[in-house]
Amino acid sequence: MSKGYISLSVKFVLGFLIMGVTISAISINFGYFKFKRSVQKSYNDNGYQIAEVVRKIVSDEEIEEYSKLIRWDIDKEKCLRTASMPRYIEIEKELQDLREATGANDIYIGYIRTDILDEYAGTKEGWYPLRYIFDVYEVPELKYTLGDSSPVNPEFIEDCRKFMETGIRPSNFFVSKSDYGYNTAAILPIVSDGNVVAIIGVEIPMSTQEAVVRAHVTDTLLIIGAMVAVFMIVYMLWFLSRVVRPIEELSKEAEAFTLKTHSEGNAGYTISDKLLKVKTGDEIEYLARSLYNMETYIDSTTRDLINAARESERERSELGIANKIQKDILPSHFPAFPDRHEFDIYASMTPARLVAGDFYDYFFIDEDRLCLVIADVTGKGIPAALFMVIAKTVIKNRAMQGGLPSEILKDVNNQLREGNDTKMFVTAWLGIADVRKGKLTFANAGHEYPVFTDEEGRFDYFKDRHGLVMGLKADMEYTDSQRDLKKGDMLFVYTDGVLDAQDYDGDAYGPDRLTDVMNAYQGVTPCELTERVLESVMDYSKDVDQFDDITMLAFEYLGDDERKADQDAQPGDGYNERIGEIRIGAKIENSREAVGFVEEQLINRGYDRNNSGRTALAIEELFVNIAQYAYPDTDGWVCIRVGSKDAATTVIELIDEGIPYDPTAKEDPDITLPFKQRDIGGMGIFMARNIMDEMRYTRIEGKNHLTLIKRFGEVREVGQQA
Repeated sequence: MSKGYISLSVKFVLGFLIMGVTISAISINFGYFKFKRSVQKSYNDNGYQIAEVVRKIVSDEEIEEYSKLIRWDIDKEKCLRTASMPRYIEIEKELQDLREATGANDIYIGYIRTDILDEYAGTKEGWYPLRYIFDVYEVPELKYTLGDSSPVNPEFIEDCRKFMETGIRPSNFFVSKSDYGYNTAAILPIVSDGNVVAIIGVEIPMSTQEAVVRAHVTDTLLIIGAMVAVFMIVYMLWFLSRVVRPIEELSKEAEAFTLKTHSEGNAGYTISDKLLKVKTGDEIEYLARSLYNMETYIDSTTRDLINAARESERERSELGIANKIQKDILPSHFPAFPDRHEFDIYASMTPARLVAGDFYDYFFIDEDRLCLVIADVTGKGIPAALFMVIAKTVIKNRAMQGGLPSEILKDVNNQLREGNDTKMFVTAWLGIADVRKGKLTFANAGHEYPVFTDEEGRFDYFKDRHGLVMGLKADMEYTDSQRDLKKGDMLFVYTDGVLDAQDYDGDAYGPDRLTDVMNAYQGVTPCELTERVLESVMDYSKDVDQFDDITMLAFEYLGDDERKADQDAQPGDGYNERIGEIRIGAKIENSREAVGFVEEQLINRGYDRNNSGRTALAIEELFVNIAQYAYPDTDGWVCIRVGSKDAATTVIELIDEGIPYDPTAKEDPDITLPFKQRDIGGMGIFMARNIMDEMRYTRIEGKNHLTLIKRFGEVREVGQQA
């Protein structure tokens, strides 16, 4: 071995050690800044979400009125009077609750005077451009009151001037360390008539960021270091046993093969046929074996990749099943209630991922009260989907117990708050529609404003009172609103995926565009309206991936006329028991359906098949008579009711709203005359009159009521052989 010789194994270990250290350093350094930036953005985005909730707590109109007190000359006495008013105190309390619930360091509403910004001379002393309307700083002794002023961070003077002049939310992060701590601030301008009248500021403490980042760097360093060390040891042992030593052994074999004979005592080496074909006695033979090992390694890696692909496909399949399960738990059959004619309803959900956090629901609490729900769970993916299932179940279970919407939301909020360590929350709008009286009562838990039609049929927002989102703070109070519904009134509720949908330039779809699209389709059904809105949103954001779930529910009140027609006055003799009822179109081709219905009801009641068939035949003649003559210029309907007065007496009633006609006044045809000499018509009524024991006619509230009574001599038990 020559001087200065360094073995291949030593070179490999040293080279891999240098490469491992270099890659580790680069990865840790890159990961540190990337992770730190990600944490800052996450905190900042959370701040803007909180700012949007603040905007729902205090209206723009209220903010503008308060802003007038502090923009220029400040009247301290007037500010003190305003700050003591109940509404001001109520808003301040809701902002305080929001700050505590979200963990924010400070939430404030104020106004920045740009003229004072320009007066900065290198010191904050005496320089107070920021004037406060509300401030709920976590340290009560340090918070500002209405009319107080304070300096701003001089680093952000240009940013402050920019968003105060343009009204555009700043794009950079306001991260600063000051006497008030290490915070990131979200600044949301409030614009009225093209001018910024106030700003909403939310400061999120970044105190935990440094600890998180340091822990991330430490964990990354330990993990990478351990992985590199383990990999080096394992790989070095493998390399020595599989590469270096085999090369040494093959080198000896080549030396023995070329320099020595296979004399006695020297057993030859056994190698593969491929290796035996290589006679060079140099590294080519070593490459042949290395190539063989490489092929074995590639085969093993390929199998791992195939198994990984199968595992990925299995996970996608499971997510697909979860998507189907989630869709199945939402009502999706339309028309939703085919036997109810007082309203029409339609809803849809378009998830941004395979599973969603949005949901809607509608169900009857009792015969007349229909509960309508739409909600949006914070976050996306599997966690949001699980929380969505819990929230939907809790809301429905609580709603079925009765009570006002505000009471329902309060109890649901308390249930969702229990054990909610992840601090997930849900916004919800819940309404209860009395479809008989035409009244809608509803409450809002931090959700988007509902849209109603006005007297002219145009769509506009109803700015109901928002309560806090559910799941964050216990014992929250919610406010009920109420609207009287007239025939043709429509309600449209939705999640923020509609308004927040963005185009390629990042501009949001927005509330004005939504009502413009809806007003372009006045008079359409809830299904058509929902589909047109979805088409508009998808077309607007066609150049970008869908960011959020899009869920919509439309409800149209049609009035109680149809139901009233089915519940008109009872026949004179009345029913002791109603057996069955059917309502079908007044068309001759429906006569078999009418006959089958009556015959089935009578047989199930226990009447023999022969008498049941004869009675049904009488009903067929009368039904055909109504179908031919009751509605000469339009389509109509016939309601057939089957009831009983006692065990042997059946009452059958035919109701229609056609032209007035009393079949009992029709004279019987003279059946003694030859057939060709008789007057046309009258035989069907004559036949029915002879089959039934009694036949009576009344006209009640514009509807024909024909009551037929049949007395059966014997009634068999149901299931007895006829």
